[in-house]
Amino acid sequence: MGPNGKERKSNVTDNDSAKMKTGKGVIQGYTAIAVTDDKHQVIVEAQAHGAPQEQELLQPVLTDLQESFQDLGLSGNILAETKLTADSGFHSGDNLNWLDEQQCDAYVADNLFRKRDPRFADADKYKPPKPQPHRFRPSDFDYYPQRLTCTCPAGKALYRNGANVTIKGRTGIKFTAPKSACRDCHLRASCLRDEHQKTPRQVVFFREPETVGDSTVTRMKTKIDSLVGRMIYSKRLGTVEPPFGNLRYHKGLDRFTLRGREKVDGQWKLFALVHNIEKLAHCGL
Repeated sequence: MGPNGKERKSNVTDNDSAKMKTGKGVIQGYTAIAVTDDKHQVIVEAQAHGAPQEQELLQPVLTDLQESFQDLGLSGNILAETKLTADSGFHSGDNLNWLDEQQCDAYVADNLFRKRDPRFADADKYKPPKPQPHRFRPSDFDYYPQRLTCTCPAGKALYRNGANVTIKGRTGIKFTAPKSACRDCHLRASCLRDEHQKTPRQVVFFREPETVGDSTVTRMKTKIDSLVGRMIYSKRLGTVEPPFGNLRYHKGLDRFTLRGREKVDGQWKLFALVHNIEKLAHCGL
């Protein structure tokens, strides 16, 4: 069962594993998580989970980290004494609320963090232009939310046939063109996916999500967009990525060779020990 209560497809060979999207396609594997300190890049917590999404792994990893520090008598609540940085894969309202309850000074980026950063304002000009299909978008339609009416680029009125349509978690209002309006329209090639299709054009206008001014998500955006927030979050790359690079490329430990979550988790912890022992040998910590 997944975190949302729905069944996940199981693998016959290793039903603890998950389908993972990689640069080489979809593979069956595990997500390896590591928590490191920014001074020496020592791994202080390592776990492997058969979960495709990182969002659901933040709380169990940090809970075990907290318990480890308590068992060693080092800290009653290490999260309250720590500045935590995490990438957008761990960003969710539930995770931010949980970190807030732990009194953790966290900096967790969202998916649009780079878009809001003025230092990346000109980043798109270095990307090759993507071919755009010649098809009208919802912004090309005349939509009047007060009157709940919509007109297509050809000037034909569309009728409303969905007041609360939910698509990928977003809610909107749907309009559909009459078949007679699309049948002989001179703009069919620029409007429909296939100009020979018999179904008319449909368009959905999504409502802006309601946000609470003092929500943890809103506060995190304000916090991480600040000058100090960007400076602290910029340390994440040099804190947690070096151990992965050391293990995968220098040590050649780039894949798990066991099956079952318990065995794979133990193997990942052994990989982390290899990294930490080298740190002790070189730095004498």
